[in-house]
Amino acid sequence: MHKACAQDWIAANPTEARLGRFASDLQPKRRHDDDHA
Repeated sequence: MHKACAQDWIAANPTEARLGRFASDLQPKRRHDDDHA
């Protein structure tokens, strides 16, 4: 959903993103955002 935010995160954490932590970090954030809304 937040493509710009995701790209910015990947640019700041290229190594972690390549390791797959990006998807892991997005999961809880998206759930929390959905719960907040």
